[in-house]
Amino acid sequence: MNAEHLDILLTSQQKIQSLVLSGFIERFDPDLKAMVYNCLKKNKEYLVDFILSPCVVTEDIFKIHYAKVYNFDCKVFQDCKHLKNIVINVGISPQIFSPRSSCGKIVNIPCLPFTLVSLELYNEEFHMEELTTFAANFYKFVHLSKLVMSSSKTHPYYIHLSWVKSLVKLKHLHRADFYSGKLHDFQGICQYMLSKPKGFITMTTLSDRVSFCRAWLDSRQSPIFKASSTCSSLNKNTKLKNDSSNLNV
Repeated sequence: MNAEHLDILLTSQQKIQSLVLSGFIERFDPDLKAMVYNCLKKNKEYLVDFILSPCVVTEDIFKIHYAKVYNFDCKVFQDCKHLKNIVINVGISPQIFSPRSSCGKIVNIPCLPFTLVSLELYNEEFHMEELTTFAANFYKFVHLSKLVMSSSKTHPYYIHLSWVKSLVKLKHLHRADFYSGKLHDFQGICQYMLSKPKGFITMTTLSDRVSFCRAWLDSRQSPIFKASSTCSSLNKNTKLKNDSSNLNV
């Protein structure tokens, strides 16, 4: 689908509740980003689900700085009053059927609405200051059940004890995965987790992530739950469903 046709499609939609943009593209250019932003702003009163998961296919993959492939500004979600689910996972790959890596940079994360139930953000690198501000407001995400934050292994970030204390208080939180996340105070966080009631929120530290899970364990079991599930892949072929409430591109 070329940019002209996509622009016509996005601007013609009214009252979109679900917007899914996937498939394969040659580049994530400013025109494409502007189209997406305009569509989100136009449907801010109705949007419930937003998935952005195209894959940039380029033979110049080794010449590209992954963080510079695109920049997504979360300020665009500020006025989305009914938004519940967000997935942003733009990938990059040398070929269509080759493994993909997440790329780009997602900014102004503290502007995300507190209505979210599920949030998955995959990019090359987070701003630590933004993550700190975002985490300071975890307690306001009272409906949140799933949280995934992912950066590349070359740009790790740190999970603080204050984040953990806020997470365990979210009654609906089922799982939180921090890919490339590192514990800032390993001993302090572990002691805090072990002091919590068994079966409430458990923590697992693996080589690629730190995970927190709500696991209603029997009191005879260990309070540490070894989570093995990982986030589902969002590599999809281009799909289009054109109606008044759902748009898949």
